[in-house]
Amino acid sequence: MSDATPVNARKKKKNRLQVEIFGTRDSRLCRTITDLCHTIAEQLPDRLPLGVVNIIMVNNRFIQKLNYRYRRRNRATDVLSFPIYTPLEPEKKNGLVLIGEIYISREKAKEQAAELGIPLRVEILTMVRHGLMHLAGLSHAEMKKLD
Repeated sequence: MSDATPVNARKKKKNRLQVEIFGTRDSRLCRTITDLCHTIAEQLPDRLPLGVVNIIMVNNRFIQKLNYRYRRRNRATDVLSFPIYTPLEPEKKNGLVLIGEIYISREKAKEQAAELGIPLRVEILTMVRHGLMHLAGLSHAEMKKLD
């Protein structure tokens, strides 16, 4: 992973999801990701508690290792979500719950954006949305109903 310090696109607002983004320095992308996560959290208040979501941009090699370790699939994938729901140390996160982590392969995002003929930013946002919906407990069938 590249950066050890999260890029917080916006200060956490009261009663909102806190999004911490690692692995990119693109502040515009971070703002857009944060806004998307807030919108989804507002649409699914019963599914996403007040808490923190970490979004980590990685390379294919790293996501392939995660995919094999946790899903026994020895190939790179575009996005993986790991629900955690662990209370954080109050002095660090104001008693918020760590909802989970979303890992996104930058390389897969570039490949898929090129194949689809869409901007990379759009593909990354699609992956973030997909990962957050899984953290909210939605299946692929339930996600399709929301589209």
